[in-house]
Amino acid sequence: MKYFIIFCISILAWGFVPSLPRLSLFLFPACTCLLSLYFSRLLHHHRIVRLSSFLLVVLFSGVLSVNWGHSALKNQLPEHYSGQIFDVQGCVSSLVSFKSRSYRFEFEPSLMAHSESGLVITTPKRIRLSWFKTHDQPERIPKLGECWQLRVKLKRPHGSVNPGGFDYERWLLTKGIGATGYVRTHSENHFIKYSGWDYLGAYRQYLDDHLGIALGAVDAGIDNYHQSNTPILRALLLGDRSAMTADQQARINHFGLAHLLAISGLHIGLAAAFGYFLIGGIARLLSVRWPHHVFTPYWAIVGSVVFAGIYAALAGFSLPAQRALVMLLSLSIWQLWGRNHSVWQAWWLSMALILACSPLSGFGAGFWMTYMAVAALIAGFQAPVWQNRNLIHRLIWAQLLVFIGLLLPLLWFGLGVSGWSLLVNLVAIPWVGLMVVPPLLLGALLITINEWLGLHLWYLADWSIQRLLDALSWLSDWESQRQAKSLLRGENTYSSFINGQDIYLSPSLVILSAVLLAFYYAPKKLPAKATALLGIVLILIAQPVEKKPQLWVLDVGQGLSVLVVTNEGSVLFDAGPAYGSGFDAGSSIVLPSMNRLGVKRLNTVVISHGDSDHSGGWNSVANKVPVGKVWAGEVDKLKGAVDVKYYGLMEPCSTDQYWMLGGVHFDLLANPLSIKNSAKGNNRSCVLLVSLGDERVLVPGDIEALQERYFTKHPKLQLGVTGLVMPHHGSKTSSSERFLRLMSPTWAIASAGYLSRYGHPHPSVVTRYNKKGIHILSTAEMGALRFLFTENQLPEGYRDLQKRYWR
Repeated sequence: MKYFIIFCISILAWGFVPSLPRLSLFLFPACTCLLSLYFSRLLHHHRIVRLSSFLLVVLFSGVLSVNWGHSALKNQLPEHYSGQIFDVQGCVSSLVSFKSRSYRFEFEPSLMAHSESGLVITTPKRIRLSWFKTHDQPERIPKLGECWQLRVKLKRPHGSVNPGGFDYERWLLTKGIGATGYVRTHSENHFIKYSGWDYLGAYRQYLDDHLGIALGAVDAGIDNYHQSNTPILRALLLGDRSAMTADQQARINHFGLAHLLAISGLHIGLAAAFGYFLIGGIARLLSVRWPHHVFTPYWAIVGSVVFAGIYAALAGFSLPAQRALVMLLSLSIWQLWGRNHSVWQAWWLSMALILACSPLSGFGAGFWMTYMAVAALIAGFQAPVWQNRNLIHRLIWAQLLVFIGLLLPLLWFGLGVSGWSLLVNLVAIPWVGLMVVPPLLLGALLITINEWLGLHLWYLADWSIQRLLDALSWLSDWESQRQAKSLLRGENTYSSFINGQDIYLSPSLVILSAVLLAFYYAPKKLPAKATALLGIVLILIAQPVEKKPQLWVLDVGQGLSVLVVTNEGSVLFDAGPAYGSGFDAGSSIVLPSMNRLGVKRLNTVVISHGDSDHSGGWNSVANKVPVGKVWAGEVDKLKGAVDVKYYGLMEPCSTDQYWMLGGVHFDLLANPLSIKNSAKGNNRSCVLLVSLGDERVLVPGDIEALQERYFTKHPKLQLGVTGLVMPHHGSKTSSSERFLRLMSPTWAIASAGYLSRYGHPHPSVVTRYNKKGIHILSTAEMGALRFLFTENQLPEGYRDLQKRYWR
């Protein structure tokens, strides 16, 4: 087992390298270790044998990781083709998800040619496409297993890079997707044929179609589809959560049920148990020649593997299903061979196999949620006190162990844990496991045999999941009412939810916690165990975090969000964009970044103006963390877009305001247009000056040339600034000659999207900055940018601070 552990740790470590070495570099060390192992075994030098074996395992993991990484990177679209148009022929390789404005699917091209030059390229092998709805949208849309000809605009995989944020580029690399893009409207977009070989894909598509029809969601239109329970049942049956709305996902995640309402190890285990008892029972009836205690167990094990495999196949062999299936297979093979086995060996073996096939899967939250939950169950049930308990006690203990196992991954990845999570899971796990998953799975198996029975089983699953969602909705509304009453009283009560801001987890402290946890489960006496538990508790509740005064311009795409962190508090300027698809930067970028930076609350929030690329994420942030004072431009417009409980917190930035936090000076500069409804929205933006000593950074929102002329006369700006966040993302209507001459910044940051259709920063503006010798930095190219006030240097990009070979 020790070699499994070494292999897993080593292959995870290779994911942190900034660039991949050549495979040839492994040849000499590997030959040396093999020779050393051979001669040391002949000479009986056991220490050298162990050392050589250890190094060989490390080198083997390195060869696997590096070879996989090189192959995955070669599959990506070359950079010089980003933003180009291609004509592709190929087949749809995933279920099609759809939001309010677009369809999204994965596509495997068999032929890809540049639309202008006609040059045929051989990579990538898989692309991710969106097809936006227009008035001339074709009557039919692509489906899994269909082959189409499409005209598409592609770009190399690219995503936002922020502290604590989701690594979209790593996720695409793990899934083998070499480019993303969208389908352009064109007369030659058409269906070619059905893919005749993908029978599993055809069956999954058949179930997807019939599930929506059976529950009355498809015929009523897309909006009704998302308001129904169909996306959740689709996730449970087919392992595809992409159709779930942001509201559905937020409510489920809030109560710590993300592991439950998608195909996971728990559901694979339920399918395996069903197969074990069903096939085992049939085998008992057929045990005529052989004694049932010899004949039955083997067929029961085979039945459990078959039913688990069927469920994993329906899920498209998603990563959680793969992990559970591999673990089940390892245990089953040991049992069928009649060999002694350890559950921990199966645990480590399954992890090693998963990492060998997909080395970067260990960087995902789902990976650690699965393995930590199973590890907690194994460790908990190995305690002698629980081995002879009755079924009810063991079920309650199991759910408590799962909650404990999930706690650390949830906090580490900033996913959040509600104070109600434990109680909700105690009810939700058996409810979903007995009333939702079995009828859903049986309905899928019977729908082609007896449609009436299959449909009614699905109706039962739909009714069951609706009862659970009603209970969650009632509990969520009750929590919201408590928060609203607290805000009206001038209080901030967020104790019922921990979203990561209350506990800062550094890597070193996580390692120390793991060591203490292992020490606890070692065969030690009670005082040693008590000491280990006390150490874990102290680490979680009392962690000093040193915060140097720093300003972060987060990478939110086409939008803006600036976070200033000090030892005494934090200030947020704008919260990034929100889109009709349900994505908003507040929950996806700002909150995870605050979690990673150890920000527990926001002393002050400034929402520059009402445009959604600046204010779209505000509700998500305010719903999760305590907020003090809120200043805003276009208060009238914002009050129509934010939750009513925040109305009393907002004041217009029409007068000069000044405050200090941790030695950092904040000047909110008066903008008289902020309260004038007749003025242009961009020019009503709040403007914030952040300074410490001689370092001064100006954040002017979206003001244009007219208001730039006004602010050049402000007394606080007569000394110029060190740094500037480009007004209006570098639009040609801003960054006027006079403004730049009087501000005279050393550096300027463009907060803009990668290959955005707006083309920010505009080439003429870039030329203007370059002529004045101003360093231009871009979030699209460098990720989130960090400026340390005390370091007297240019801002650093998070892509450089956290270099990885895939970005």
